Amino acid sequence: MKKHLLPLAISLFLFGACQNNEQKTDEQGNQTATETNTQEKDEAAGIVYINSDSLLAKYDFYKDAQKELEKKRQSFEQDLNRRVSSLERDIANFQQKANSMTLQQAKATEQSLIERQQNLAQYKQTLENQYLEEEFKMAEKLNKNLEDFMQRYAKEKGYKLILGYKPGVTVWYGDPALDITDEVVKRLNEEYKNQSKQTDKPAEEKKSEKKAE
Repeated sequence: MKKHLLPLAISLFLFGACQNNEQKTDEQGNQTATETNTQEKDEAAGIVYINSDSLLAKYDFYKDAQKELEKKRQSFEQDLNRRVSSLERDIANFQQKANSMTLQQAKATEQSLIERQQNLAQYKQTLENQYLEEEFKMAEKLNKNLEDFMQRYAKEKGYKLILGYKPGVTVWYGDPALDITDEVVKRLNEEYKNQSKQTDKPAEEKKSEKKAE
């Protein structure tokens, strides 16, 4: 009789384990279904968000614009440094030769150097203003690009609200299921690439395309 108890006990154990597994599977299924329903509700509500930092870090237009601004800044600095070096050399020469000059020559040279120094300060201010203007234009174009795209994208996807998400600033937490950053960056870069191709096309090719239209 005892020999038959062990197989029976094992059978009962396996039966119990199957019940537990089925219960766990049901619980997991219910949890997954709940999460799916939550995501569907969120999508149905039409609310999604974009990580602003990630967007700028991956958006090719912004990266290219930053590179272009950096080139201009370096060009401005090189030009300014060249003018400063030239003035410094002339000042050093004047200091060396001042004793051999007449009083009238010394005063005239000194006045000329002072005027050049003032002009250089004004030129520096002009370069800084030009750079700030270029930076402002880039920011305006970036905002317009994003605003136009978001309007079209929201209409296409049926979103009622697209939030800009900046960790710890505008939002403390966002469900990853609502994060559309990667998809938006992908589409933005595709549009920017196509626009760049159109810009780089020869004028004759553009004319022929217009005629064909």
